[in-house]
Amino acid sequence: MSKFNVGDRVCRKFTQLNQYEDDREYGSIVGTNAQNGKFFVQSEWSWRSPNPFEVAEDGLLTEEEADTLYNKLEAEFKKVADQVSAHIKVAAEALEKANAVADAANYNLTELDASAPLMRAMRNCGWNTSSLSC
Repeated sequence: MSKFNVGDRVCRKFTQLNQYEDDREYGSIVGTNAQNGKFFVQSEWSWRSPNPFEVAEDGLLTEEEADTLYNKLEAEFKKVADQVSAHIKVAAEALEKANAVADAANYNLTELDASAPLMRAMRNCGWNTSSLSC
């Protein structure tokens, strides 16, 4: 027996937050597929295609479950983001001090080979940009 019925407001299951947008995809169950037991959900996202989309029961949350999970994940995300920001602030301050040393000697920080460890660390963290070397 399913906990969902046609007409129920549901949310597509999610497990992690995206810092750029709210990933909660709410919709309403508009039907079921008798052959495979999946639900047809009409998404509130107007750009979604196909819409309605087909999803298994284990891919859905009730609206209340989604809101509770989102609030929990949002708190966890903020805790990690705050810790990361503190470390990035230290790195930024160190970089500014290195730049001040270079400036005092009339050098441009980008002209010195000293930036290799920073570039390597950024590359290892997934930061890839050619503009740092320009």
